[in-house]
Amino acid sequence: MSDKKLKVVIFGTGWAFGNYIKNYRDEHEIVGITDWEYDKHGESIEGIKVLNPYKLSEVEFDKILICSVYVREIRQQLFEKLNITEEQTLAPEKYKVKHGKPFECEKTRVLGREVISFLTQKLK
Repeated sequence: MSDKKLKVVIFGTGWAFGNYIKNYRDEHEIVGITDWEYDKHGESIEGIKVLNPYKLSEVEFDKILICSVYVREIRQQLFEKLNITEEQTLAPEKYKVKHGKPFECEKTRVLGREVISFLTQKLK
């Protein structure tokens, strides 16, 4: 088995990207970031250049890694605008783009307990 990392362009520059890059930056070889927001093109985020998605044909990469909770919509946009197929994309597991694993956050645990308690009372 090869230890060669996939060369990826990350799609998305928002909070999901921030969470992913903070914890899983070394999972792939990141060759750039892209986003539909034109004013970000040419900038650098976390030391990675933001590329114009319409110029991705000039970049050597294996896959587009979609760092967003809107994976399905972004895949559709990539296909419609750039003819990039679903097979040319991948998405990290949800916990990699969300903040922490489920119920690590105290607020989430409290809410979960409240929901379970409420449903238990209703079912009784």
